[in-house]
Amino acid sequence: MTSAIIASFDGASRSYDGAADIQSIVAEHMLADVAQFAPRSILDIGCGTGLLTALAHQRWPEAAITAVDASPAMLDMARAKVPSARFVRADAAKLDLGERFDLVFSSMVLHWLSEPQKVFAQWQRLAAANGMLRVALPVADSLAEWKRFCGQHGVASRLWRFPDRPVFDAPGPTRQHTLVYASAREFLHSMKRTGAAISDPNSAGTTPVVLRKLLHHAPKPFPATFAIAYLRMP
Repeated sequence: MTSAIIASFDGASRSYDGAADIQSIVAEHMLADVAQFAPRSILDIGCGTGLLTALAHQRWPEAAITAVDASPAMLDMARAKVPSARFVRADAAKLDLGERFDLVFSSMVLHWLSEPQKVFAQWQRLAAANGMLRVALPVADSLAEWKRFCGQHGVASRLWRFPDRPVFDAPGPTRQHTLVYASAREFLHSMKRTGAAISDPNSAGTTPVVLRKLLHHAPKPFPATFAIAYLRMP
């Protein structure tokens, strides 16, 4: 994960929980998928402010939880929610924890890494012999409304480039979650408050003047659909 991405999430640590609508939806889906499992050890990769970490602790209070993130400010927020967990500052793409876990979670993180397919294969080795790996991430069809709107006005969407679902050799559904914002400006503001307003570095820039004009023409309310791949191993 690049320093720019880490800095963005550091800066959003205090506003994150108030804007993490899609993250909350995804976390609930992930937990429901393994509700009948009884893990003794859990790893949360890219724990952020501890949204999924806290849910896992509530569901399995006796399990030993390890939570990893590259953002120190995010880890501080997570630690306050689940003081009993072990928190590790580390790059999610280069994990070497020296142990395996009954349940490995990662929610809304993998797409930020430069080689998500390779990292996903590495994460599989973190699950114990009879363990489970559950990973959720937005894929290429996400936020089609914003991309289409920008295209209609000849402006680059500047969205982060989400990976294609077929590159991951793993079962699991792709679900469409649509959130409705009061305006396109509110949609962008929500992305910023969660640290996710990081632009594709290969995308052309957009000046503030152009962006203001663009937002003036945006429909209200403004929908934003996230295509979330829920990867399962096994």
